[in-house]
Amino acid sequence: MIDSAFPLFLSLAVSAISTAGATAQVGFVDRTNLLQNTGVRSGFVMGVADMNGDGRDDIVRLDIGRILRVEYQGTPGGSFGTHVHGSVSSSRQWGLCIADVDHNGARDIFTGGYYDGAEVHFANASGTAYSSTPLPGPTLFVQTANFADIDGDGWLDIFACHDDAESHKYRNNGQGGFDFAPGMMDASTTPASDNSGNYGSLFTDYDGDGDVDLYISKCRIGVNSSTDPRRINKLLRNDGDTWTEVGGVSGLDFGQQSWAADFGDLDGDGDMDAFIVNHYEPSVLMRNNGDGTFTDVTAASGLAPHLDMVGIQVAFRDFDNDGNLDLLIAGDAQRLFLGDGALGFTLAANPFTGPTMESFALGDLNHDGFIDVYAGYARIINTPSTIPDRLLLNTANSNNWLQVGLVGTTSNLDGVGARIELTADDRLQVREVRSGESYGISHSLTSGFGLGAAGFVESLRVIWPSGVVDELRNVNVNQRLELVEGSTGVRNLSVALIGDEFNDAEESDQGVVWRRNRDLELVEDGARGDQVVGMRYALDVPPDVTIVDAWIQFTAEGRDFDEANLLISAEASDDAALIKSFPFNLSLRPRTMASVAWSPPSWTLIGRRSSIERTSSLRAVIQEVIDRDGWNAGNHVLLLVTGTGRRSAYSSDAGLALVGGGAGTHPNAPTLHVLYSDRHVATSAVRSALADGEERESGYVTLSSPDLELVDDGSNLGQVVALRFEDVAVPPGATIDRAYLQFTVDEIGLGTCALSVAAEASGSPATLGEVSQNFTARAQTAATVEWPVLPWERVGDAEFAQRSPDLSPILQELVGRSDWSFNTDAVFLLSGQGTRTAEAFEGGAARSPRLVVEFSVGGGNSAPYVDAGEDIVLSGTNSAQLAATYFDDQRGADVLWSKVSGPGAVTFADATVASPTAVFGTAGTYTLRLTVDDGTFTGTDDVTVTVGGVGTTILLAISGSADDAEESDVGSVWRSNDDLELVADGTRGHQTVGLRFTGLGVPQGATITSATIQFTADETTTEPTSLVLRAQASGDAPGITGGTGSISSRQLGAASVTWQPAGWGAGIAGPDQRTPNLAALLQEVVSRPDWTSGQAVLFVITGTGQRVARSIDGDPTGAAVLSVTYQ
Repeated sequence: MIDSAFPLFLSLAVSAISTAGATAQVGFVDRTNLLQNTGVRSGFVMGVADMNGDGRDDIVRLDIGRILRVEYQGTPGGSFGTHVHGSVSSSRQWGLCIADVDHNGARDIFTGGYYDGAEVHFANASGTAYSSTPLPGPTLFVQTANFADIDGDGWLDIFACHDDAESHKYRNNGQGGFDFAPGMMDASTTPASDNSGNYGSLFTDYDGDGDVDLYISKCRIGVNSSTDPRRINKLLRNDGDTWTEVGGVSGLDFGQQSWAADFGDLDGDGDMDAFIVNHYEPSVLMRNNGDGTFTDVTAASGLAPHLDMVGIQVAFRDFDNDGNLDLLIAGDAQRLFLGDGALGFTLAANPFTGPTMESFALGDLNHDGFIDVYAGYARIINTPSTIPDRLLLNTANSNNWLQVGLVGTTSNLDGVGARIELTADDRLQVREVRSGESYGISHSLTSGFGLGAAGFVESLRVIWPSGVVDELRNVNVNQRLELVEGSTGVRNLSVALIGDEFNDAEESDQGVVWRRNRDLELVEDGARGDQVVGMRYALDVPPDVTIVDAWIQFTAEGRDFDEANLLISAEASDDAALIKSFPFNLSLRPRTMASVAWSPPSWTLIGRRSSIERTSSLRAVIQEVIDRDGWNAGNHVLLLVTGTGRRSAYSSDAGLALVGGGAGTHPNAPTLHVLYSDRHVATSAVRSALADGEERESGYVTLSSPDLELVDDGSNLGQVVALRFEDVAVPPGATIDRAYLQFTVDEIGLGTCALSVAAEASGSPATLGEVSQNFTARAQTAATVEWPVLPWERVGDAEFAQRSPDLSPILQELVGRSDWSFNTDAVFLLSGQGTRTAEAFEGGAARSPRLVVEFSVGGGNSAPYVDAGEDIVLSGTNSAQLAATYFDDQRGADVLWSKVSGPGAVTFADATVASPTAVFGTAGTYTLRLTVDDGTFTGTDDVTVTVGGVGTTILLAISGSADDAEESDVGSVWRSNDDLELVADGTRGHQTVGLRFTGLGVPQGATITSATIQFTADETTTEPTSLVLRAQASGDAPGITGGTGSISSRQLGAASVTWQPAGWGAGIAGPDQRTPNLAALLQEVVSRPDWTSGQAVLFVITGTGQRVARSIDGDPTGAAVLSVTYQ
């Protein structure tokens, strides 16, 4: 269904086609000669759509107003083929719309005229022939007609404007036909009338609630009063089961004999603004206020001086592809206004040559990415003039573009009613897919976006009529995409409304709860102090799904400029109870472990409801709630906001009052939006300083950089950056649906940067090491992904610009390997040119690079994959936090921890969750088992926990300069050292290191349950190292002197402990820098008869390899610390 010259789905390599947006005036050239018959006179009924599924827009026209012809676009810019269906009526037609209504893969055509029997012309599967079927029910005087899914069943119905009575509705029966269905929608007038005067109809989601509403332009010849309901425009809001008239509330109830209207987002705020073509008064431009109302902005727009015309057709399109919607009006004059993206317009100078068009249909008619015009000429109404139709091709410019066609699966096949949101250069554009527009015409079903100089699209989101949401990131420019519903992750969208006034409330710092509020102060409110704000929603999200994203959308009630730092969590409950007026009813509720910080920018415009008033992602908070055992779709979630500062938002009470009607409808109230997927999501992060690094062109590797230069670093051009992600919880053979790397900005980067991403071709990659060419010597995956990186404009950002393209080809190759296993590690390698500076692990674990993988599994049920976590050694406590991971393809498996062996009882805080706390009754070694049971298969894994005594714990640091010392292999002793080389030190050979701890307050004969020495790494070292630790056999170890052999000559105890430490990253003092349990060594000392509490103990370290620790002389705060627990 798409030209083979363009990919069916997006290519991941982005090429910047131009570096500057075109500024030339838009123009058109007459290429009617490309049509086989250049004498066709359609008048004003016409359409553009891809009629044969080849990905190119074709022309549907009615010669002398009644002979149906389809002109098929051939080679781009070449001649058209033709199909003549024949006469559809004995009289001229007034309305036409196009879409695939029977789901056979080819588009069908509705036509209707003056009481001549409206018909649907069904296309064969190839779109090359048509069979005509009259619609049932009474005849009518058709004006505009639309295909739209009025009842939301996935099939396109028909709305046909009737000039002489209430408009007709026809329900698609899903069997290749339509039934007359007047009860589908009440479009009658109030006060009552004969309901005539229906001229133009357009389906649009004016209120952004996810379903299409209907605007009807009304004009009744002979009716002279502007208050007569037969000439007052109607706005019917779709409330699901009913359609409610809100024209008066919205401000769109004009009575000036309107013929047509169009809606589009003119200012990038996500709301659909409107232009209404009036005949008895000037036409008007109306800004959508985002609260269900509109404001007349015609005077400020620059349009007013040029609206002295009788308009018939109107359309918003981006004709010059600069990223701003333009406005084309035709009637007794033709005028094209170029938009500025801020509700301003400039009249284009002579874009068209030749006669004045009365009508037009729009689409890309030479396949070059720009909107062309098929023009018709008539005598104001539907009588064709003597002037033949003209094909006017856009002369184009160097601006970039993207075109998007849709294929529905659950929704109707053409995606009519879908909303497409595109972000490029940090600017939002919105398109809606419609069939039948303006006054009796139909435009292309392919949505076109102008991009100006933007080199790629940051995000592309499709919100389907079914509620499914598909999203693509980092999309190539200058291409046509055909997106299949659900193809990018089957993300479902749930929008939850606050149901009544007792579901949002404020609690003062004294615990007083207010449930009736015009606004919600987030959170500072004068005498009430820093409040707790609660919002309760009934959330239609099923259990056992993955939350992809979630946010609250507020509407600004005040102008707030001061800094605000807010924290959002939720009640830790299966089904949150109603908010009561009891003291502290909000703050006393249990809260989720997950919380999200939000520091909103200034709110400057009252009534604005935009991304500025939208919270940070609440994904983790909502995920924790729906993961609860008792969660079910329709249960309630209560979100709680605390913090400092103030942002004033409308409450549910104020929202209802402002829009003036609609049960349970509060357009200004905070709404909770949740995107979820039935696919699985695995996340991993760089978890240590030794898991990210840079390799220069020379092969030199460093793992200690405080940031990651992707990839040029000053004079070190073309580095390779390696990232090691631990415990990637994706099972072997899974289908990777989407994967990406997420970085955080460490430094601003604006220049060109093009990266290439690959992975090490291994299911168990080696740890990173500071060995020459450690990264480039690794075998790489055959799959690579090119990443043209957006500018990074603000330190701390971790948004779309810092997210890689889809890496699913790389992950798919990895999980398909024979050596891949569940919860294994993966190493990613980035190369290329240019510079973007990201946070490394050293910059903070929360900001280190992350890997996100969305995947699905098939082939029936299989045993769960289980990883009980790393073995645990406890010192000074008898409580352990278990950290297990499991995956089950059936979801909803039962989880159970049990004790396999051990000397005492084990109490689990909750044995039915993956990561509970376990408390051990006595010291010793325990084996715990995690069992995951999906009802058919079970999976198990064990973890060992070694529990030391739970007695007294002492922390004792090196206190004197002579108490940490090095002795060379020839006996020379150094007592003042900037660091401690454990144990290799160049010409000194393999040293003996002594550590003396004075004043150890352990009683003689005590039982040592745990003893460790904690070092702080002074340098990054990764070479294999094996150390042996022993203690001096003395009840009070003497000080280390400078004499030869002062350390090695000491008599040592019989016990020894071997330590093979993992690699060290500079500055780290963690588990890898901590010795194993030295209890046996210290037990020998304190059991000696000459030992007395408060005396000194000395440890001796020998071995091979090197780890470099801080010494007391080099850094007193980083000197070694002895931790001892005894009973």
